[in-house]
Order: sequence, then structure tokens, then C-alpha cells
Amino acid sequence: MQDKDRGVVDQFIDFLTSREINTPLYHFTDQRNLASIREHGLVSKAWARQNGIKIAWPGGDEIGHLADWTKGLDDFVALCFSAEHPMEYAARMAGQIEKTAFLQIKPAILREEGVKMTLDTANKPDVPLLDAGEALAQVDFDVLYAKRDRRDPAIQERLVAARRCTILVPSRVPLTMITGGL
Repeated sequence: MQDKDRGVVDQFIDFLTSREINTPLYHFTDQRNLASIREHGLVSKAWARQNGIKIAWPGGDEIGHLADWTKGLDDFVALCFSAEHPMEYAARMAGQIEKTAFLQIKPAILREEGVKMTLDTANKPDVPLLDAGEALAQVDFDVLYAKRDRRDPAIQERLVAARRCTILVPSRVPLTMITGGL
């Protein structure tokens, strides 16, 4: 990570862990996966395959998994900024997730080597993978964390866009980084 990006990441971590905000990052999964996560940590599809771990209830469908693999995302664990995410809703409505667990992840995970981000749903073909610092400089945190009238259609549009941002952690998130939801 370049020094410039490290500075942006450190500022964001300080912001999230400040007394005023004090919020984690999130990963959503089916509650039926929690026992495996307690045993192995939160692992990517590729890491699970390479280590003989079966993810019993993967959240996406075959098309989404193929899109992840095609784009080189199957060796990343996806995190988000909010415990409300458009992909979680879609997976739940499609029956791919029975009951959602939102795991809380320490923001310090952003300091891990190789963390990438996207400013939209990660596996869309035209969405670029960015270094964390570059992406964080572009995320609309004001709409995510400031008090706003969420009934306002313009605020709703900004909020949905900000919630689509994806944090991609290479291979696995260790149990030491999971602070809640297990």
C-alpha cells in the first residue's frame, strides 16, 4: 500500500472507531454458516476449496459465483459498510439466505495487504477494483454516517449507491477481526 493510500485508510479507521461513529464493517452470511466460521474464520470461496472446507450455504447463486470467478474475486471475502446491503436483500428474497447474520469486522482489516474495494457491486463487469485508499477517497460517507432525512429520494439514491460499495479482503478474515455476530 502506498503511503498516500495508507494515510487515507488510517484516517478512515480513525473516523469509524471515533466515539461519535464507533461502527464496524460488516459481512453478511446465512446463520447456518456460523459454526464453520467459528471454526475456520471467514474465508473466501477459493481458500475454502483449497483447504477442503465446504461452505454449506453460500449466499450467491451460480451466476454470481461464476461472475466472481471470472473477475478474479473468488479469493476475496466481501465486506460492506452497513448492516443493510442490497445484495443481502436480493439473496434473502431469492431464498439463498434463510436467516441473515451480519458479522461485525474491525475496521483495522483495511490495513491488511492486498485489500481492494469497489464503488459498486464488485462482480459487475464494468466495476473496477481499486486500492482501498483510492476508493475510500470516493465513497459518500456523509450519507452513510451523518443524520439525514432518509425519506428524501435524493438521499435514498445516494444511500443505495454507498451501500453497494464492497471491501474485498484477500483469502480470509481471521476470528480475531470478527467482533460480533457469531
